[in-house]
Amino acid sequence: MIGATKRRSIGVILALAAIASRASANVVFESYEVRKPEAAEFPALALREEFAKLGYVATVPDVKRKLGNQLALPAVSPPAVAPDLGTRRSRAKPAEARSPAMALLKELTDVHQRWLAAKEAFDVLEAALAKAVDDALGSPALVVTDQAIRGKLQEVLLDLILVKDKLVRELTRERGHDQDHTGDARNLQRAQELQKARDDWMAEWIRTFGDEITQNNYGPDAERIYTRVRSERDKLGRGILAITIDNPDVQLYVNETIRSPNRSIPDSPPGRYRVLLMAPNDDARMVLVDVIPNQTTRLAIEWDVTSNLFVSESSIGFVITSATHPEPAVLARKLAIVSGEGDGVVLIGMGAAGQRVTSTASLYSVRSGQLVRGGYIVSDGPQDDTSRRLRALAQFIARGTRDPDVVVTADLMPIIAERHADPVITVPQVPPQAVPGLAFVKWWSASQRVSL
Repeated sequence: MIGATKRRSIGVILALAAIASRASANVVFESYEVRKPEAAEFPALALREEFAKLGYVATVPDVKRKLGNQLALPAVSPPAVAPDLGTRRSRAKPAEARSPAMALLKELTDVHQRWLAAKEAFDVLEAALAKAVDDALGSPALVVTDQAIRGKLQEVLLDLILVKDKLVRELTRERGHDQDHTGDARNLQRAQELQKARDDWMAEWIRTFGDEITQNNYGPDAERIYTRVRSERDKLGRGILAITIDNPDVQLYVNETIRSPNRSIPDSPPGRYRVLLMAPNDDARMVLVDVIPNQTTRLAIEWDVTSNLFVSESSIGFVITSATHPEPAVLARKLAIVSGEGDGVVLIGMGAAGQRVTSTASLYSVRSGQLVRGGYIVSDGPQDDTSRRLRALAQFIARGTRDPDVVVTADLMPIIAERHADPVITVPQVPPQAVPGLAFVKWWSASQRVSL
């Protein structure tokens, strides 16, 4: 008869095997202290690609898709203002935020004056108006600092809608109530694209500002588009947006309007909403959430995860600057649990010491937080040699395949198999100084209990 200890150890082995066998659901995040080193760009991208080949959710676009509305974005654009996994900064005080906020207000004001002057071609105005709107909607943390910015955004967004409508008219010839499209197929496609964009922006205007548009306050063209789009979208039904935040110090804005946390927002027109989260000592974050008609859309915010998650075109992961924050593995596990993805989660990181770059990877159990495998490589040679070593590191983390170039810091599978009768597993300790430039790596204690 198999004893309880052996049965437990066999269960652990099976749990570990399950993590590897269902690798397609395992997500890869980066992890750094203070900032991402410049030398990390190539190895981080290459290591992500190696994990993707092994079936992991590893490339930045794939990770973004998996996270969905748990994806926390910088609340200020352009990227020059919001660093790419760079140095963490406390949220700017009003005086410190004045420069980018005033620059945004000036951009909106200038482009609105250009529209009123009507001295430029419509396609030129469309590009300028679209850029200003994108800059504002991508910077909700700036918009909420000054009501004048929000008011000017309301004007410029309507300008954009109207200029698109005028471009549609240039590409179409009205005959009574019918539209006879003229021009070649390219013009027809362009007109259709403009019509859709015009209507989508009007739906955005309705979700953000909600004011009724009439001929008296905004003119006949605006009223015509508003009335039709609102009627069409209302037929779909309204939704409810329910947001919960686990930190009472976090201030909540939805589409740049302040809201009470943990209270539902009823009668919400369907579509995408910008959820702005601001706390005294953390950078602001924006979460995009889609409200579904006739349903309650729920968004649960765990602030320690959201505030430490950094996202850019080339990176997605955690940057930790304070010892008071949970460790990256804890944050990654929480994010995986909330997202409902994977049995395991992988943290990768890079550290530079002179010409040498150290790349590390660790696989954790989502269920227990247990470190399953860990290792690192050191590279100071050509990229092809670095790529080979990174491939070996990914193979070890995903499949347990050993390689002379991979320094193993943790591997439960062979240890459990060898000591299956002992519920307490002693793991050989690798001293932190053996891994140059990687102070953020969590090293195991000499003895650690396995509980998967």
